[in-house]
Amino acid sequence: MENKQTAVDYLYGKMEALRGLFLLEQISYTEFVDEKYEAYKQAKKMEKEQICFAFLDGKVSELDKKPMSEYINPVQYYRQTYGKETDNN
Repeated sequence: MENKQTAVDYLYGKMEALRGLFLLEQISYTEFVDEKYEAYKQAKKMEKEQICFAFLDGKVSELDKKPMSEYINPVQYYRQTYGKETDNN
């Protein structure tokens, strides 16, 4: 199963890459600001999709009349979906 990237991981990676480009003077300040905003919008879109899919996963389990927790706990779901732990988990 292919692991997904969280919106937070995407945004952090994009910001670090943009910062590097800006510090190396490969992009202008205006490009830096514009690209940061585009990355933010993409991360918000990803977050919305992730929330919708999580909701739908819960709805599918309702068809069996069993709580999702009987199938998998939230930590297992996160590991299976995103493939890693965060510093705060």
